[in-house]
Amino acid sequence: MRILVADAFGTYAVGPAYACSLVLLRLDLAPTSQGLGQLAQERAQMVREIVRTLDLESTMFDHVVQALALDWEDFHGQPPQPSEREPEPLLPDPGEVKERLDAAFPALAYTIGDWQTAESWGRSWLTDLRNTRIPRLPEDVVARRKLRDALNAAWYARVANPAGADSVGSVTHQLCKTIIKTRSETMENSNIEAASWSNVPPPRRDIVKDRAREGDY
Repeated sequence: MRILVADAFGTYAVGPAYACSLVLLRLDLAPTSQGLGQLAQERAQMVREIVRTLDLESTMFDHVVQALALDWEDFHGQPPQPSEREPEPLLPDPGEVKERLDAAFPALAYTIGDWQTAESWGRSWLTDLRNTRIPRLPEDVVARRKLRDALNAAWYARVANPAGADSVGSVTHQLCKTIIKTRSETMENSNIEAASWSNVPPPRRDIVKDRAREGDY
């Protein structure tokens, strides 16, 4: 259960990039051990359902599901076929896990707005690849952007154009460094400003009274 909760948290915080990397690079959905195979299936199901709970409009979920199936087929042959019987319900329930994560981390969840940023960057890189150009850094890298935005953009482009994975990986690495630099500079400037304000002496009482009479306060 701890592994499933950890996967749920990873998908909740990072978004589809966690689900893609887990299913396509980490899990073996057809291992020799039946116990490991069951766990792999449950982990894949957990991240898929957490993506579903994050995406009420299904744009992110539909892309992820289609991309996983296509990419799995490209690298491993036919994707695993569903069983004739209904799968056992996951324990813990993904919806309940999502609710508890919302309560514990109200500002952490990956959002549709985050996905739209990743989608925009990923589409730009795909356009560069189609035009035989090296993918370029996006121009809208501001302090509020996060590393997860870069990782999701990378997976968006990678599953659409597996042949361009190396080029996408290079620009993603540059983008991550740019995001770290931008956020660090913003935090440093904020700290300098806060320190400068802390050194300003409080105004004298007579000045405060005069300004109060004039309506400044």
